[in-house]
Amino acid sequence: MTEITDFDALRRAMAENGEQPEGPARNARAEQLLVAAEGLNVPLAVIEALGHQLKVYNYSSEKDRMFVPFARLLRMWDERPEDFDEYETHTLHWVFKWVSSGMLDQPHVPLASVEKWLGEMEHRYRLAGHSERAVRSAEFNVAAHIGDLPRAERAYTAWLAADRDRMADCHACELHGQGWWQSERGRDAEALELWTPVLEGELSCAHEPHTSLAASLLPLLRLGRLDEARANHLRGFRLVRAMESMRGAYADHVEFCALSGNEARGLELLAERPSYFTDAGHPRSRLEFLSVVALLMDRLTGLGLGERRVPGPGDRSWMARELAAHARAEALDLAGRFDARNGTAYVGERARARMAQEPLVERLPLGVRSARTATPATPAVPVVARESAEPDLAALIAEARGLSDGLRPHAVEAWAAVSRAAEGVELDPRVLAEIADHQAMDLGPEGVELFDRAAELYARAGDPGEALAARARGAFVRALAGDSEAALTAIAGPYDEILALYAEDGTGVRQTASVLMARARILMRRVQEAGEAPEGGGDGVLEEGVL
Repeated sequence: MTEITDFDALRRAMAENGEQPEGPARNARAEQLLVAAEGLNVPLAVIEALGHQLKVYNYSSEKDRMFVPFARLLRMWDERPEDFDEYETHTLHWVFKWVSSGMLDQPHVPLASVEKWLGEMEHRYRLAGHSERAVRSAEFNVAAHIGDLPRAERAYTAWLAADRDRMADCHACELHGQGWWQSERGRDAEALELWTPVLEGELSCAHEPHTSLAASLLPLLRLGRLDEARANHLRGFRLVRAMESMRGAYADHVEFCALSGNEARGLELLAERPSYFTDAGHPRSRLEFLSVVALLMDRLTGLGLGERRVPGPGDRSWMARELAAHARAEALDLAGRFDARNGTAYVGERARARMAQEPLVERLPLGVRSARTATPATPAVPVVARESAEPDLAALIAEARGLSDGLRPHAVEAWAAVSRAAEGVELDPRVLAEIADHQAMDLGPEGVELFDRAAELYARAGDPGEALAARARGAFVRALAGDSEAALTAIAGPYDEILALYAEDGTGVRQTASVLMARARILMRRVQEAGEAPEGGGDGVLEEGVL
């Protein structure tokens, strides 16, 4: 760790750490920075370092660790409020909401303590002159969690009636919570109407539209709006897959796969996040995750695939029926701890209902592998069964995607391994597109036709941004082959289309950057050709990460 010798250096280090991926490494760095702050003998430095530590804990799987820094901050405020500047004063009151929610998510915290804390929050907000909107929102969360529905409705009404002030959650987060309640009460259309400004990109924050996209999946399926459900899954999963703190939203995507005939896709999601089975810092999201794992495993068992090996916790091998029993037992144990704390049976009832769900549609094509199955003995072997016969295929795909997403070396080789393992397995367009895309990268200037094929498959899989990126890669290899004019013609369409798509929030930064960089390199290539040929001739492998 670089030595922190002054307050400015501490602030720079905290800003840098805040940009790191969520998880234990970022949390550990925050702990080191607190030690450094304590050595500066500047009270505000310690206050800011504690606030930084609290924030990174909250946005991680170690949410249970945020109570200690908050208790210390609150004690410092009570003893010497003059040490807090305006921003830190605001932040201290803001994170009352995090702590209130965090206590509710920990079944070892007594309900009486949660209620007492709610009263403390109300008292301090009143003293500071804040609206009661955030307090009523917190009360609603408590009542909805324990199943006190009349109190929840009263708190919900009071929440919406109170003035929005600086302490209210951002508008996007508020709409997510309000829509969630409408959906819970069976009012799916009303929920989706509330979420519309978030889903359409008018409102956003660190966790939105991630959570609203995830929450919208089952309401859309129930209403028969299948194209929207498919699009929200593909778009939403790209947002949550890299964020460790979003296990609950991740669980919504697994649940969606289990209920839309995409069981194989669900297995791929489990393989990508093995730590979600065991991370214990946020019991409530672990309960949600284990519940949908049990649901997915029951679906596989019901399809006659209970003996198939599936991704699971630890280093051992799991069969679907074994993991179903394990996940159910773990989920019900957690639910029982919440119910014992709450004095109701509500959490357990909801968990059992979630695990007992039946598919909402027979088969919703997503651009991933899956199919309906009857029994393992059926002569026409169904897709899921044939995929499951290759126990490592889901893991190979997850590994290859991890290398690709991280722009890591050997991604091309990893996708070649997927292609070999999938021989004889019917794959849907998304995986076929990724295989073709990486085969084309390996071929360099000879990969033009494969890039075009990959683009067609990405488009069929519902990912227009990646389709345009593949077309851009194909255009660039035309330039590598010495035909810059043809390359410029080929890149013109993707360039215009990706800018329009990005403006509509229809694709991500990475896909957009791929097209823009391809165009820039083609233009540079033409300039070089007008002068002298570049060194090396430009043949060979097209490295992933170049585009």
